[in-house]
Amino acid sequence: MSQASSTSQKRPRRRWYQYSLRTLLGLVTLAVAALVAWRFYYPLGPRKKEAPYAQGCGHLRGRFIVKGDVPAPPPVKITVDAQYASTCGVKDESIVLGPAQELANVVIWLRDKPSFVPDEYKDSEAAEVLLKTEQCRFEPHITLLRTTQTLKVENTDPIAYGVAQDSFSPTNSRVDVIPAMTFLQTRLSAEERFPFPVNCRIHPWMRGYVLVRDNPYMAVTGSDGTFEIHNLPAGQWEFQAWHEMSGYVDVGDWTRGRFKCDIEPGKTHDLGTIEVPGKLLTRP
Repeated sequence: MSQASSTSQKRPRRRWYQYSLRTLLGLVTLAVAALVAWRFYYPLGPRKKEAPYAQGCGHLRGRFIVKGDVPAPPPVKITVDAQYASTCGVKDESIVLGPAQELANVVIWLRDKPSFVPDEYKDSEAAEVLLKTEQCRFEPHITLLRTTQTLKVENTDPIAYGVAQDSFSPTNSRVDVIPAMTFLQTRLSAEERFPFPVNCRIHPWMRGYVLVRDNPYMAVTGSDGTFEIHNLPAGQWEFQAWHEMSGYVDVGDWTRGRFKCDIEPGKTHDLGTIEVPGKLLTRP
């Protein structure tokens, strides 16, 4: 048989085990990369037990991450009580990101008036909600409060604070000097359309936010970027998403941070992963 005729014959198909080590390593690398990308959007973690459903109610959940770069926040300038404040590790909390760009402190609430509120919320209807001045900052950074609840502002530090509730409503606005290791209690009876800032008149770097609503259907994302609102009445409802740097969280087809969801009884409506463009959080 001539050389020409032998080369014109078809080469036998190789079995999987006949591929080169380089080819196999390439396939493994692609598989690992795909798994890492998938886990970025759907991270593993201890699976939470689903909260019980009230009669005729369902849940809403979601996860916010940042897509793109966000400039690092500027360092905090300590100008008052430096001897104590310099030991507190104070920092700018306007943008808090997790290791996978999870976005904390996104506030989500129901814009519509709920058709009813189930008895599961009765126990917390007149509860006391704690807002602390601790280590020269407000804890939590975002406080959620119902008009029927009492806000307790507690100073756990050895210095005084001038806590100013810069509300959009004159009824909720006030300024109080809270001496070291003391507290005050107040009622905010007016519902707010958006979270309002809480500042310290003595320590200018301190800032938090309070959202006051007349129903319990509100949430704030944690360090993992997730939120859950439980036992919403079944039906189609409009929600609002807000962040202190962007105001409205406009993503996808959301306008002015508003989106609608169909809540089904005995089911959880999962928004999945919501990508927030980094430029939306950029300081002007």
